[in-house]
Amino acid sequence: MTADEALATEIETALSELTSFVCSPAMEGVMQEFSSLPEEHRAQYVLDVLLDTEELKKRGVNVPPGVIIQRSAFRDNRRTLFCATKYLPPGLGWKKVTVTFDNPSGKPALSFSEFEASKQGTDTGGSFRVS
Repeated sequence: MTADEALATEIETALSELTSFVCSPAMEGVMQEFSSLPEEHRAQYVLDVLLDTEELKKRGVNVPPGVIIQRSAFRDNRRTLFCATKYLPPGLGWKKVTVTFDNPSGKPALSFSEFEASKQGTDTGGSFRVS
């Protein structure tokens, strides 16, 4: 198997695992609850439920090993609320696969300026990554 084929296989496997998780019946229930909220309340739901393993378990969601739910910030401040990420094995030349969930309108859950402030020691709450 070539390096490109190995990379493609790892990406396909990780993406399949990730999409199986985010499309699972339990996660779909959480997303229905999430979607029923007004857009301005969704960022708080991310903090209160999606980033809290115990709250997810109460709703029947068990996050699989290797999957991370986190907030994400982009330099262009797109309306990202959270994402589910799975990292690939090291040495492939590709780091991760991510499924991102956005608000149809409004502000991102974590702006890039908030992320920058957190690097200066200001706590923005919750987990996040910059893409």
